[in-house]
Amino acid sequence: LLDQAQTLIVDQQFIAGGMLCRAVLEEHLRKMCIKQEVLPTGRPTISTLKQALVSAQVLNPIHARDVDSMAARGNQCAHAQPIEPEE
Repeated sequence: LLDQAQTLIVDQQFIAGGMLCRAVLEEHLRKMCIKQEVLPTGRPTISTLKQALVSAQVLNPIHARDVDSMAARGNQCAHAQPIEPEE
């Protein structure tokens, strides 16, 4: 999926690429939670997955802020809010 997202971003399809990146982020966090045996119950979100990893001291506050930033970009894409590529 990440390769597909990169292709979309190169083709200036930022919203579609960003949505795929958000899916990759969520899946990665889910796999980390499973590996650390801290997967939240129910339907965890990026936020609850991140918080479980912070509570387990797998993610430090700096990494947690990075996850928040990536999730925010993904949410902008999911709600079709225009974003500009970073230089």
